[in-house]
Amino acid sequence: MHKFYWLDKIKSSDWKTVGERAFYLAHLMEQGYPIVSGFVIPANSFWQFLQCIDWSDPLLLEFPNYALHFNVNNYQQLQQISQSINYNIASTDLPSDLFLSLESAIKNLNAEVLIFQLVLASPRLKTLGILEPIICQAIPEEFVPGIKQAWAEIFNAKSLLYWHSQQVEIPQLQPVVIVQPIQSAIASGNIKAFTNSWEIQATHGLGVSIELGQVIPDSYIISAENCTVENKKLGNKTIVYNPDARIVKVSDTDTWQGNYHTQIPFPKTLAALQIFLLPEKIQKEFVLEEKQLQSLIQLTQGIVNSIGTNFGVKWSFSQRSNDAKIELLITDFERFPQEDKTLAKLPQSAKEEKSISIPNTEHPIVKDIVASSGKVTAKAIVIKNIPPEVEEFPDRAILVVPVIIPSYLPLLKKVSGIISEQGGITSHAAILAREIGIPAIVGATNSTNIIKTGDHLLIDGNNGEVHLAKEDNYYPHKLEMPVLENSLKNQNLPPIGTKLFVNLSQINSIKKIQDSQIDGVGLLRSELMAIELLENHHPLWWIQQGRQSELVSLMVEKLSQFAAAFTPKQVFYRSLDLGLFNSSDREKTFTKIPEEFITNYSGNQDNQTEANLHNHRTNYSNPILGRHGIR
Repeated sequence: MHKFYWLDKIKSSDWKTVGERAFYLAHLMEQGYPIVSGFVIPANSFWQFLQCIDWSDPLLLEFPNYALHFNVNNYQQLQQISQSINYNIASTDLPSDLFLSLESAIKNLNAEVLIFQLVLASPRLKTLGILEPIICQAIPEEFVPGIKQAWAEIFNAKSLLYWHSQQVEIPQLQPVVIVQPIQSAIASGNIKAFTNSWEIQATHGLGVSIELGQVIPDSYIISAENCTVENKKLGNKTIVYNPDARIVKVSDTDTWQGNYHTQIPFPKTLAALQIFLLPEKIQKEFVLEEKQLQSLIQLTQGIVNSIGTNFGVKWSFSQRSNDAKIELLITDFERFPQEDKTLAKLPQSAKEEKSISIPNTEHPIVKDIVASSGKVTAKAIVIKNIPPEVEEFPDRAILVVPVIIPSYLPLLKKVSGIISEQGGITSHAAILAREIGIPAIVGATNSTNIIKTGDHLLIDGNNGEVHLAKEDNYYPHKLEMPVLENSLKNQNLPPIGTKLFVNLSQINSIKKIQDSQIDGVGLLRSELMAIELLENHHPLWWIQQGRQSELVSLMVEKLSQFAAAFTPKQVFYRSLDLGLFNSSDREKTFTKIPEEFITNYSGNQDNQTEANLHNHRTNYSNPILGRHGIR
């Protein structure tokens, strides 16, 4: 029989065998924390299974006793090796003693659904996104392929490339599998605890949706000093993963119904789960009740008092039945490297950046999503409604607005930083700021009320913070902030199977990116180029003035520069999007149009706003679609 290591029986001497993650789970369980039960399949079971396989592929004749040899630049060979190993693993039966040991251990878990989490006992490498968890039913027909699929993660093409990039040979790996039961969750998420603050993230159902990047979880920033909530932000949660639909309520009296079930495709590694659409009403609410949030804060404080900071915890709130008590469970634990160890691995310029001081600013007045890195001090200009004419805006100021739309581009070229109440890392504000090269923070709720025009600010785009700076320390330029130019170009990165395209709109971006390891331009945003070419007029104004050919020639000239710079690589061009030049309560443009081109517009704007707005509006049978360009 194979020896497995149960979490509640792991000893200090087992550290090297079970790995750091399992050891800490066992340690916390011993101290009385609510750790989900489970056991560890050690690395020797993995290697013994590989010895049972009849390796007939010529490329694998010496495997697994010796390291794999392949040309990292030969994608076909890499895929062939990966597919051959995975096929052999899947088609080979587990040794009978291993199967019986596994079957017995799983029966003791008394679970319907399992998770196989493959981690490395050694060497210590970051494997997030490399080794995916496997979730399956707790029956032989499912858990036997499940454990083999977990082991096969070692040999996926991306994994082989990663081991090669880390200069680690396959025989050096000691993969262990943590096996735990999974049950439906009311809410799940993670906690990251550092010296000065903790972050709690939460979503409905299982935390799989967070790990896959399919939802933006609710976020709570907790002061480590007094355990109070310093900031909280509502996420964007549209879907829920769970083994069944019984646990999550649609309302106080109703549970999930069939009409909330969806056929959205998801990875085969999650075959035992179901996916549900979250009702719109619930999407607009925070996941955690105050009592649940306080339970998580108390849990974090207890662990900090026990083992210190710099760790991550995955948690869930579960309820076995409608009448049962809601339980808080810890499903996973990870220790983060100490900050000084992390700094030791960074380039010298990055270390220097860490030492930059922020003058006269003890606490940030705004803290939210990093959209574009960098640090800058400047005066703030707060615009809550329609922006002024571009020429009226002072150079090098920090723009504070409710939302950024593409037609702000002429204005953005004059500012030194952006703070936007709305948006995420893929919003217009984020994309434009990164391309122009100015620091930006988005999702900064209520910032147009917190910040006043004329305030002296420091934007810390590296940490997503805005600080007040005293006037005598004000200087309208970027702080010393070394930037790693073309980091993709300067590093000897392993090849990837995914094609990498960039999103561009500005001519001055060509030199920054054309020599990087990219496959082309995935989106050339012509409307952003057009805003500058149009001389602050609507496209229809040019047509009305008989200057259509001139406009076309200007666009062709600009587009030709991109095509020439990236040839023979692909450049995907999106033609002019007239929807951009429309206006609504949330999108005010700078473009002007003669009065005869203005059509009736139904909206709730006041007369003064209407009188000040000089732009083209068009009535659409479907105003949501607009007149969008083609690619």
